[in-house]
Amino acid sequence: MQQPAVVNYASVPLSVELRDVHVPEISEDAVLLQVDAVAVCGSEIHQWQGTHSWDVNYPVILSHEFAGTVAAVGARVAEFSVGDRVVSETAAVIDPHSSLSRQGLYNLDPVRKGFGYGVDGAMTHFVCVPTRCLHHVPPVVPLFHAALAEPCNVAYNAVVNHASVRPGDYVVVLGPGPIGLLCGLMARLRGAAVAVIGLPHDRERLDIAVRLGMFATEAVPRDWGGSLGVHGVIDATGVSAALHTALQIVRPAGWITKVGWGPEPLVTRWTCWSGKP
Repeated sequence: MQQPAVVNYASVPLSVELRDVHVPEISEDAVLLQVDAVAVCGSEIHQWQGTHSWDVNYPVILSHEFAGTVAAVGARVAEFSVGDRVVSETAAVIDPHSSLSRQGLYNLDPVRKGFGYGVDGAMTHFVCVPTRCLHHVPPVVPLFHAALAEPCNVAYNAVVNHASVRPGDYVVVLGPGPIGLLCGLMARLRGAAVAVIGLPHDRERLDIAVRLGMFATEAVPRDWGGSLGVHGVIDATGVSAALHTALQIVRPAGWITKVGWGPEPLVTRWTCWSGKP
């Protein structure tokens, strides 16, 4: 049985097309998931444009942010049944015995392979998913909302687990993409005043930030948060050099959480860390 799928078939830019592929077989500890909702990540855009910096297992079906309905279960699956509404994590393949996985940090496992680049993703009708990756979706949550669970968790991990946001803090978010806006929402929920910084072509996204209760601008505001600088900076630009901006606007004893990285060198002059020429 075949199904249509959005396939990234080579590293050459624009090497993405609709192809007929086989519906996957499932292992004993996996389910066949009928895909009901897919979110488009910036990584898919990078793979389509050929500007990504990670290894891709060509040809591969795109997408790692998805939710759906269980269509079939493997012989050893007990916690999920046909018809269950579920959302998937992204780490399709990990080494469960690695020291990182045993700490719960399987997302950092060096042999990790994610949906959409390491193994086939969900831009199709049916995808094979290990039960380790699945979570039940409550009936009140639409599946097209559940498909945003992964970027929401990225923002939660960056802001709640790895930053120090306190009520009354002034926090700047660099980059008004989906991750940046979600990080800003997390910081607001922690009680901070949030400013989101973007570029002129980000006007529509900056308008969304305003509707979400954040201050939005195309320039880093002077003295916003006081003459010492802001309490914290969340860099969600996907550009390594944005760390320079973060260092210039954060106050002494403040914090920087860098969510987005790029392939460029991180720091070219160590003196920039001290702010001295």
